[in-house]
Amino acid sequence: MRLNKTISLIASKTWGLCKSALALFCSIFLTTFITQKITPFPDGGFLLAALGASAIILYSTHHYTPYSKLWTFAGGHLFSAVVGVSCALYIHDITMATATAVSGSFLVMRLFRCLTPPGAATALAPVVSSQDPELLGYYFVLTPVGINVLVMLLFAILINQTTTRPTTK
Repeated sequence: MRLNKTISLIASKTWGLCKSALALFCSIFLTTFITQKITPFPDGGFLLAALGASAIILYSTHHYTPYSKLWTFAGGHLFSAVVGVSCALYIHDITMATATAVSGSFLVMRLFRCLTPPGAATALAPVVSSQDPELLGYYFVLTPVGINVLVMLLFAILINQTTTRPTTK
């Protein structure tokens, strides 16, 4: 009897891991695909590296971390992108700009109650980018950040709606 319970537990955990991995794959695939199709850049757009970390938080730790809340995810990345672009545009010393981007994004995320660690990486992206910050400017907040966040957010809502079982009393 104990062996059956153990096998059942292992199968259940394995199935849960496979569902999370599939959600991660689909989320990153769709986000990259859609961003490539609708961005006006010659290279077809790109995916923020920080969204890889966010995808893991959204699809594999969503039951037990406050970082997986949808507001935390969306607000954290979007506000951090604004902070990062501002630092890239107005602080010309790279050392000061990187430090200000991370600490500034932390402050803004805390202020708006949307703290997520990958948000700090989003703030760093425009500061450390090899592109001229004035070339993209605040458009960076819309694309790629806004598009990436919107697609992942919609997919997270879809996954949540289709995989959550209603509770009965």
